[in-house]
Amino acid sequence: MTTAVATKPESPVATFAYVDLASLIIDPRYQRAVSRAKVKEIAANFNERAAGLLTISERPDGTQVILDGQHRRDSMLKIDKTQWLAEVYLNLTLQEEAEVFIAKNSVRKNPEAIDVFRARLTAGDPKALRIRRIVEEFGLHIIVHNAGSHKRFPKGIYAVRALEDIINTRGEETLQTVLFTAVQAWPDEYLALEEKVLLGLARFCTVYAGQFDQQDLIRKLAMTPIKTMVVRAQGNADVTGGPPCATSLAPSPKPTTRASGPTASTWTKSSRLPFLSFLLQLRAQPGCCAPP
Repeated sequence: MTTAVATKPESPVATFAYVDLASLIIDPRYQRAVSRAKVKEIAANFNERAAGLLTISERPDGTQVILDGQHRRDSMLKIDKTQWLAEVYLNLTLQEEAEVFIAKNSVRKNPEAIDVFRARLTAGDPKALRIRRIVEEFGLHIIVHNAGSHKRFPKGIYAVRALEDIINTRGEETLQTVLFTAVQAWPDEYLALEEKVLLGLARFCTVYAGQFDQQDLIRKLAMTPIKTMVVRAQGNADVTGGPPCATSLAPSPKPTTRASGPTASTWTKSSRLPFLSFLLQLRAQPGCCAPP
């Protein structure tokens, strides 16, 4: 008669149980350092339905080690949670614990900005709905599916990060001005609605608020195809060494008078936003964009 010999399963099997949050420990041999800023953010916006399960290893001596979810655990403690549901692996080796940690943390992909924005619209987020309303006022629409196909539409906007940045830092009126300018200067041109263009226009409109005539600016912009401006801006970035994006532009003080504002030449040399540099060069031309 052959006696069956118990063997360890090839793949660890987890059970599910509530665990005491305060007693869980971290093993620094494979676990990353805790970000207190991230813990604070999760705690401030804690959502029980979205928190998910913690992943725990229970060692032979009864010690329970966090394999995945240490930031969520710390945020729960901050809001006085004491227990949480976890998937618990029993009697893993240290190597197996590290392998689970790697598997849980290396295959994740953060959602694209457009995916998050689409979900916010579905959830009825007031700011997302307000941005969509403003965009639609100008006959445009936000493309709420991922742009993986790289297909562009003349009146479609993928640049939701730019829209949010403008409305958060410069206000609703600036966003309306930017969209109106882009649509009027380059109608049916999808490049006019890209992030670098929208942010460049927003910066220009903020720095020189009340110091230029919008219709005059639109007329001058319309004289150059947007594709040409973007290509030249990229060339300027290659020369100056700055990336063609607005977020990397260092803040500059708003001029108190028209004469005290930065000149086109100084902005061109120091600016890390090529598209904005072109707008400032345009403004510096004699008779261009004079205030009303």
